[in-house]
Amino acid sequence: MPASTARGAFPYPVGADNSKQIRVQLQALADRAAVVGGLFVQSTAALRPAVGAAGTFHYATDTGAITYDTGSAWVAVNTPTKTVRRGHAFTISGTLDTTTEVPGFFVSLPAGQTSKLRLARHQLAVGTATVLVKVNGTTQITVSATTSAANSSDPNLTLADGDYVTISVTAISAATVLRCTVFEDVTV
Repeated sequence: MPASTARGAFPYPVGADNSKQIRVQLQALADRAAVVGGLFVQSTAALRPAVGAAGTFHYATDTGAITYDTGSAWVAVNTPTKTVRRGHAFTISGTLDTTTEVPGFFVSLPAGQTSKLRLARHQLAVGTATVLVKVNGTTQITVSATTSAANSSDPNLTLADGDYVTISVTAISAATVLRCTVFEDVTV
């Protein structure tokens, strides 16, 4: 008489089963595995097996992606993403005026990544000033900088590859040193 496992109900022969009964039991085991089991393999994404073994799961050790073989295509089970906050720091020393040139940065995004302008943190050593954060020449954040470090509001603005982000200074009152960090969230 065959028995079965508690987990998965996989049949197996017991006692004095003869060879014919063992063959039947092995077939029953294979049939049960096809119903409840799935093959789980891992390798880098580039070394994932060819499609065609329906029910197979693949874990890509380099990207963290899990895919499922339908028999005719690999289908994503999960799409791993991670958001990283990048800060671009600007420190301008000396006497500030409205003609002070502040070099910016270009947004660099590889394919599949997205970026959002999140906020600016600013502080002056002395005095007050209005600081503008611009993307491609258009003001996106306006802050009143003082000697107390503070964050701007969050514009949650989507940035594109090649966008140019810079700051400019206006309405200055005895400003001598400006520290400003522009933050972007990059989803990879």
